[in-house]
This record gives sequence, structure tokens and C-alpha cells, in this order.
Amino acid sequence: LSICPNCKSPVSRHTVCKNCGEYRGRKIVNVSAAIEKKAKKLKGVKEIYLPGERGNSLAAKRLKSGYIEVENNLYHALETVVANA
Repeated sequence: LSICPNCKSPVSRHTVCKNCGEYRGRKIVNVSAAIEKKAKKLKGVKEIYLPGERGNSLAAKRLKSGYIEVENNLYHALETVVANA
């Protein structure tokens, strides 16, 4: 074992510190995010999203499906532009 230079916790050599998530002075793991993801979920909750994850997940699903939801006023404006082109 050695001592983490950042938080002074005992850590196995050549591994990321489980307390602060650093290895050789670089942040490798967001420890609080990892703890939140492993937290017990309420009934009906399938996933705990951190900021930005839900939007990224939805964008990936839409891109994969080829369907992008567009508001009616934007759709009609685009139709007008195409018709006048």
C-alpha cells in the first residue's frame, strides 16, 4: 500500500484512489458520480442520470431512430422555405 498524495488515503500501488478518484495527480473518476449511480433506486426508477446524461441519451436514441421531433411552427416555416427555393 501507499498513500494518495491528494487525499492522504491508503491506496494500492498503480490504482486509482477510491476516495478521491485521482491517479498520479490526474482526476480519473468522479467519485461522487460513481456513488450516485450505484445508489438504491426508488420503485419505477430505472436509471439515475447525472447532468447532461439524459439529454445525451435521448439525442443518441433519436439519431439512431432517424426521427427528430420538430415543433409545428418550425416545420411549417421549413416547408415554406423549401417551397420558395
